[in-house]
Amino acid sequence: MTPDFFVLQTYALPPGFEAGPLADNLLEYGRKDLATCPGFLSGSAFLELQRRTDDGPRDHLLVLMHWRERPAYETYRASDLGRTSAVRLVALHPHIAHYRGFAAVGDLDTAAGHHMLLRVPLGARKGDELAVLFRDFVTQRMGAAAGFLGSRVLVDEEGGELAVLFQWRDLESYRTYRASEAGEEGARRLKSYSPSVWRLTMRGISYGLT
Repeated sequence: MTPDFFVLQTYALPPGFEAGPLADNLLEYGRKDLATCPGFLSGSAFLELQRRTDDGPRDHLLVLMHWRERPAYETYRASDLGRTSAVRLVALHPHIAHYRGFAAVGDLDTAAGHHMLLRVPLGARKGDELAVLFRDFVTQRMGAAAGFLGSRVLVDEEGGELAVLFQWRDLESYRTYRASEAGEEGARRLKSYSPSVWRLTMRGISYGLT
C-alpha cells in the first residue's frame, strides 16, 4: 500500500511580518484552490510566536499538507496553480521537507487545543526503526493519558529526520502527562535523540474535496 505523503513548509518570518494573516491567506488558498486538486486531503497551519533563532526571536508559520500519495502532489506542483503558488511564496524562503506517513495513532479529527511537533535528526539511525519506537511508546504509554488525542509519525523521504506531531485536548492535559511517570520516561528517552521541539498553536485547517 502506498503511504500517504506530507509536505511541511516552515517559514521564519522577518521582523514586522505578521504570521496570523499569512496563515489565514494560505488556509483560504487551501479551501478555494488546493481543495479542487485530486489527492489533496488537508492543509493545517500552525504558529509558534517569537521562537529563538540565530537572528533573534522570529514568528514562525508551519504548514503541513497531507496528500493521498506523492504523484498527486507532483501533479499539482507541475500545474499552473502549483507554479504560481511557488513563485508567490519563494520570497519568504520557506524550508520544505517531504515525508511519508508511517503511523497515525488515536483520534486525529477532534479539535485539539495544544499541539507539539518533534523533529528528530536520524543520524546513523534508520527512520523506520526509530518510527516504530515512537509509535509503540505513544500507543503503549502516552495513549492512556487523559486529554491525549492522537499522534502522527512521519519519516523524512531523504532520511534526515523523523517528525512526530502530538495533539492534546489542552495545555493542562499535556502538563499533567509530562509530570507523570510515563511523561518523565518519555522526556528521558527524547533527550538522547536531541530533537527540536515546537510548541504550536493551530490557526486552522482546510480540507480537500476528494
